[in-house]
Amino acid sequence: MNEMPMKVLLIEDNPADARLLHEIFGESVAIDAMITHVESMSEAESYVADHATDLIVLDLGLPDAQGLEAVRRTRTAAPHVPLVVLTCVDDDAIAVRVLREGASDFLVKGQIEPRALLRTMHLALERKAHQEELLEQQRELERSNADLQQFAYAASHDLQEPLRMVISYTQLLAKRYKGKLDSDADEFIDFAVDGASRMQRLIRDLLMYSQVGNAGLILADVSSEHALGEALSNLSDVIEQSGARVTHDPIPIVMADETQLIQLFQNLVGNAIKYQNGGTPLVHVSANKIVDEKWMFSVQDNGLGIDPRYFERIFGMFQRLHGRNEYAGTGIGLAICKKIVERHGGTISVASQPGHGSTFQFTLGESEVE
Repeated sequence: MNEMPMKVLLIEDNPADARLLHEIFGESVAIDAMITHVESMSEAESYVADHATDLIVLDLGLPDAQGLEAVRRTRTAAPHVPLVVLTCVDDDAIAVRVLREGASDFLVKGQIEPRALLRTMHLALERKAHQEELLEQQRELERSNADLQQFAYAASHDLQEPLRMVISYTQLLAKRYKGKLDSDADEFIDFAVDGASRMQRLIRDLLMYSQVGNAGLILADVSSEHALGEALSNLSDVIEQSGARVTHDPIPIVMADETQLIQLFQNLVGNAIKYQNGGTPLVHVSANKIVDEKWMFSVQDNGLGIDPRYFERIFGMFQRLHGRNEYAGTGIGLAICKKIVERHGGTISVASQPGHGSTFQFTLGESEVE
């Protein structure tokens, strides 16, 4: 155990039960505990507000809090302190309910032995230590991700200017000397121009991915129809050149960041138009209300389709199912979609079969005005 005595708060209004617990603590040489005893929930709430506490032992039958209410108030007052609940009856249903409310363990009055109490205290404190370790790992991961995003943003931004110079001069070489040197030189210049252009697209998309994570999320009531319209306007050249027909049902006002919602629609519809096998692209956007105050959006197409083996892979960074010579792109577009949706607290998935088109679905929270 710790070198310092464990600080235990006992919340028990029955003097006999409280005295018995004091005796059990005293009999166990393995438990070095300093016990503070209070008889009501209001006293307990006042105490934990001002005093560090390692463990709380709670009776469910207090004069000012009964049953699950006592557990909830204790968890609210001391959310990070392990909680052991005392019950009068050995009832599994009660045990399950208190554990779901956040208790670490429970003991039955009249059946408490020093060894059982020691085991329960050890388990409660080990759970707390494990939870704190997980929280610290999560915080460290979040810091690491933030650093990586900041690095990607800075690198992408700073690389653009020298890359623009490389592209300009390679294009100038191609224009001025194409056909004046041997065929190998022409080929090498073409390779240089193509490689620099692909690098520029890659850096642009990487910068966009970083901005999705770094930009503040401005949530407001947004017309998804307006956002879709803006996305289609941005895609107007692609739609005209491909002859695509994009339709939609009435779609709702949602709680979202408008700029990112436009980007989401633009990426999904753009992919639906791009990945075709020579036919006229048909894209349909719809939305249905689901549980938990959310809308499920669907973007359906008649394109190439996707093998189910790749459903998870396609949402990763730099993931491509086709060669660069077949379809242009950097393999970041769907990763951006996934990041946008997850920042909004939603999920994104795909249903598809090769040769039968794809349906991408994502969830967004409903508008507060609805």
